Amino acid sequence: MAVFLLAWQRGSHDWVSSYIGHFMLEASRLGYAVPPQVLEQWREYQAAQARGYLAGNDQGRLAHAYRLYTLARAQQPEMAAMNRLRENAALDGVARWQLAAAYLQVGLPDAAADLIGSMPRPPAAYEEPGATFASTLRDEALLLPVLRGLERNDEAAALAERMADGLASRQWYSTHSLAWALSSLAQHYGVAETERFAFAWRQGKSKWQQEESDQPLLQWALAPEPGPVAVRNDTEQPLFVVLSNTGVPAAGEETARSAGLTLSAQFVDREGKPVAVERLQQGRDVHVQVQVVNRSGRRQENIALTQIFPSGWQINNARLAGADEGEIVDYQDIRDDRVLSYFGLEADEAISLTVSVNASFAGRFYLPGWQVEAMYDAAVHASTEGRWVEVVAD
Repeated sequence: MAVFLLAWQRGSHDWVSSYIGHFMLEASRLGYAVPPQVLEQWREYQAAQARGYLAGNDQGRLAHAYRLYTLARAQQPEMAAMNRLRENAALDGVARWQLAAAYLQVGLPDAAADLIGSMPRPPAAYEEPGATFASTLRDEALLLPVLRGLERNDEAAALAERMADGLASRQWYSTHSLAWALSSLAQHYGVAETERFAFAWRQGKSKWQQEESDQPLLQWALAPEPGPVAVRNDTEQPLFVVLSNTGVPAAGEETARSAGLTLSAQFVDREGKPVAVERLQQGRDVHVQVQVVNRSGRRQENIALTQIFPSGWQINNARLAGADEGEIVDYQDIRDDRVLSYFGLEADEAISLTVSVNASFAGRFYLPGWQVEAMYDAAVHASTEGRWVEVVAD
């Protein structure tokens, strides 16, 4: 399940623990098979954390409110913990809305209304996602069910429309924000029967192709040849068309980029002397040294470094030999053709990682450019150029 994306982090993570449980609860509600023992262990953990909560900062209070909401949604509310948090004088902002959502789950709309007052809190603009992976869209998704639950329907409708406009724009959103938004909007609009609709489409000068369906979403692949795409709506109900085109730069056309992070790499032998990887003797070992520096001016959490290697090179995985590599990064996934590393950096902090590879197979291969990015902030990233390399047989 994709929801376990951040489960590799060492130690517990309050927000992720609630997020994973929230996902499992929704999956179970929709009829998907979720192991009962897993859900029960999660409930026990959440309840123990809720009872033992003492105090925290703004993000900690929001994470605690989210925990209480998930317990209420699991029909095992911790009312004493909810009431204690409600009486906390420091409780403010989005945390009040999340706690209000918990009270709505247990059928106490008066308590929810008392928490948030008469006016909705405008979602904040965040300089960084922080421990709760915050964003304006995530906050809007959190507010929407509370407004709906309190029957503030005009405000809820306006907020839902604003969220939909944001999703339809070209703005980048993290997977976390998108998951919250789509889930919230789906619950807001509900599952309604879709009337059968008909339309026609064509690409370039080809013939019109007729389509009919009672499904709310249709998707198909277009021919790779360039040319305009035309769609004709043959019914009176609205039809929304999304044309999506994705791809990767052709080999040799990648460009180096840097925004908030810098990424540099060098190739050396066992003695630390530079190696020209454009032409390597078959069987030679090379050490790949990569350095990432945080130039964003603030701490960056959840940085992901992706290194994909040429198919003629093999990664020397020291773990298979039982080597102890220490804890330089939060997590590292070593696969056949790539190394994926995850870590955090303070402002102006640098991290250096070394991967050993072997030029195993003769031939000409492409070394793709490498990328490093803040997983929840698209404005912070860096990449290197790709290059052609050759492995020469003895």
